[in-house]
Amino acid sequence: AGFSMDTLSLGLHTLTLSVTDTTGLVGQGIVNFEVVENSLPSIGTVSIDPDPSYLGDTLVCSYAGYFDADGHPDNSSYQWKIDGTNAGNTDTLSGGFVKGDKVKCSVTPNDGIDDGAKVSKTITIANTLPSVSSVSISPATPTLADTLSCSYTGFDDADGDSDSSSIEWFIAGNSVGTGTN
Repeated sequence: AGFSMDTLSLGLHTLTLSVTDTTGLVGQGIVNFEVVENSLPSIGTVSIDPDPSYLGDTLVCSYAGYFDADGHPDNSSYQWKIDGTNAGNTDTLSGGFVKGDKVKCSVTPNDGIDDGAKVSKTITIANTLPSVSSVSISPATPTLADTLSCSYTGFDDADGDSDSSSIEWFIAGNSVGTGTN
């Protein structure tokens, strides 16, 4: 025999089951039980990797320390925001952010019944380092009387920043000047 009831109040209850066979004999069983409130689950920490993060990175949100006093399974959920705007609900986030954006991952612990207190981590997307594809010094085989000239090509900055590159000259690891000549 079985039954389902979702209207029981919190506290102690007694269930009495009586059965009567075809000859009129009665058997009875009594079960005492307590309806308790579900304990809210919790998590300890949330992290975003990599940190620091740059334009083009895939961000991964993870958490540690899930706990549920009732032993219910972990059904926690993710929520990403970029500068306060919803951006996704999985453990990863690819794109949609640029240098300077505040990216937040929140994890809400859930035990399949109730949500616990949300825990969040926020990072700021860092400036991506610029690059150049080649540097050359001319003349290629200088003499003591020659003035050396340095040039570069292929400046690239993923963040779209303008070229503010500078040139510094070194001899045997020691800085000896700046500028193209």
